[in-house]
Amino acid sequence: MSLRLTVSVSQKVGQPNYGSLGASCQVECELASDMLRDGSERFQEAAQEVYAACAQAVADELARLQTPPVPLRLTQEMDSPPSAAEAATVVMTAVEKSSSTPRNGHLIRVRRRFASPAQVRAIRSLSQKLLVDLNQILWEGFQVERVEELTVPNASTLIQRLQAMFDRSLSS
Repeated sequence: MSLRLTVSVSQKVGQPNYGSLGASCQVECELASDMLRDGSERFQEAAQEVYAACAQAVADELARLQTPPVPLRLTQEMDSPPSAAEAATVVMTAVEKSSSTPRNGHLIRVRRRFASPAQVRAIRSLSQKLLVDLNQILWEGFQVERVEELTVPNASTLIQRLQAMFDRSLSS
């Protein structure tokens, strides 16, 4: 016989003009029934991992929903592609860093969702079209060395910024 574990995390964030944004995640999984017989430590660890994954998914979704598209303004005319330093500065300026410290003060292990293969391809393609130094943008903007190390929300943000730069270069 197996145990069924259901974890649900929901969160709402207030917005201007009495609005709100909400996100929720619910996961059901089956665990071996001997997890409770051997003591609750294994069960607690499994439950905390599932909870942490749900909490991270909710936090990522709220961050994605709250990140407004930011128009990029480059300091130079777009007669030539931006230098890597300019692109990194623009991207870094547009990225908001947030910390997700749990309110209860307990530290939890969080598994981060890394950029999807499609996001990695889009970032590489756009950076090649713009002739920018992707390694410099990754390090200065996100403190990662490889595109694959970006989280899903950070990869989405970078794609939006690079796409806006690319669109702007076409309109000049």
